[in-house]
Amino acid sequence: MNLTKIELEKMLKESIKKVLSEHKQNLDEISINKKKQLKNKAIDSVYTDDDNNVKTFCIITGENPMGKTGGNKLNRNANASLLDYLKSGNFAWQPIRGNYSENSENSKIIFNLPLDSAKFLGLKFLQESFIYGRKEEGKTYFDLYVINEKHDDYELKKTKTYYTDRIDAEDNYTIIDDKHKFNIPFDYFNEACIAFNDIINETKRNHPRYANEFNRFLNESLLPNKTGYYRYIHNCLLYGGLFK
Repeated sequence: MNLTKIELEKMLKESIKKVLSEHKQNLDEISINKKKQLKNKAIDSVYTDDDNNVKTFCIITGENPMGKTGGNKLNRNANASLLDYLKSGNFAWQPIRGNYSENSENSKIIFNLPLDSAKFLGLKFLQESFIYGRKEEGKTYFDLYVINEKHDDYELKKTKTYYTDRIDAEDNYTIIDDKHKFNIPFDYFNEACIAFNDIINETKRNHPRYANEFNRFLNESLLPNKTGYYRYIHNCLLYGGLFK
């Protein structure tokens, strides 16, 4: 069969288009599977059967007060103040990246923080929202808290529940409304949780008494209606000198 030059060019274009389409589909499938693996690792790092290092966590930033884009100097100073507060209070924390609406933020994940303390931090650093995580019976819950109209407390807006063996690979965030996005930065979340567990588990291995008392101190630090001083003492017992 003799084909004209135009017909040959058309066949070639269609062939290339088909190959590119199949290649893109393969890449998309790899990307979805990679995201799913990443998120499973992230959840596994915070929920494991062999230790109970993490019971709650809070993802929060000092940047962009009340959801307004802050300048470089303002955001730098705000995050420096948040870091100073965490260090002086002997909190357990790791750096993490995240997004609020269209803003990329340098956030912190704070481990084993009671909800009322998370709300206090949010108000102290003028945050419109924060993510509060908790572990319960093999599930990891991510709660989005948004400040109320009076700007004196936070309301629960959305909860995402993840089982350790089932995660939607495409679900990076849930849109609550035009303003709020529930963003869970799993890639950085995974690294932060692993780093925290490595520090705690190494300390447990090196100090048997610390390992024996860790859960008791942790449970005490999370009791509701305790004073700031009571929690500070238990933070010192749990994390004193470990997170700088």
